[in-house]
Amino acid sequence: MQRRTFLAGLGAVGAGLAGRPLLARAASGPIRIGFFGPLTGNFSQTGKDMTDGFNLFWEEVGYKVAG
Repeated sequence: MQRRTFLAGLGAVGAGLAGRPLLARAASGPIRIGFFGPLTGNFSQTGKDMTDGFNLFWEEVGYKVAG
């Protein structure tokens, strides 16, 4: 490997790592979590049960994730 190629690659890696802290910031607002299921047709009752279970879970944990 030539020295110039090595230094160019090293510079590219350094530039990539320098931008990482900007991307790793915490979200400033709430995170929206979605859910979708069959709400019409032959499986609408199953979808309603799934939606009710999903909502029940979030009510029980106080709408909090990891804390």
